[in-house]
Amino acid sequence: RSFLIFGEIGDQLYRIGMNIGDSGMIRAAQGDYAQAIRNLKESLSIAEVTNSINEKSYKGGYLAMAQLLSEDFEAAEEAARIAVQYDVPANRHFVAAVHGIALARLGRREDAMRAFENAARYADNVLRFTSGLYNARYAHALALAGLSLLRDESTAEALEDYGKAKAMCSTDGVVDQNLRLLGALDTENQLTSIRNLLKS
Repeated sequence: RSFLIFGEIGDQLYRIGMNIGDSGMIRAAQGDYAQAIRNLKESLSIAEVTNSINEKSYKGGYLAMAQLLSEDFEAAEEAARIAVQYDVPANRHFVAAVHGIALARLGRREDAMRAFENAARYADNVLRFTSGLYNARYAHALALAGLSLLRDESTAEALEDYGKAKAMCSTDGVVDQNLRLLGALDTENQLTSIRNLLKS
């Protein structure tokens, strides 16, 4: 009987944490990063108690993104570094790409390239079996864009990849999030062609 009670409490706590975190993800999408960060940190605290690997990955990734887009690069790097450790294939590519941007903004070029290479590899692993998963394709494209900037190479491959991603999903929320991530990465406006593609 006691195991059933503890199980029910755990399930309720998990749902509470998930709902708080989902609210944080919505706030991040709306650009309210301060509230998003508060909600996501609270959600992650609950995920530590319930030991939900999925929640640690997804909410940790969104926390890193919110911190990145509010230009707290140290915090974003730490959050992404923790979240990317969790082997959640459907999200790990996104977290690694965010980690790459945070590292790039901190001037850690070699670490950033490794993070982007990991993001592309994680995305490839998913796309090999689920070719229509648009968030993996967007993460792959972002990783290629990051590598092209850090290596001072052509962005043609990244541009083609973003074209594939947009063909899969061009909803306003998805495109807007990816434009903001590109903005965080591209501080010298070298990815104008990609932004124009997403805006078209």
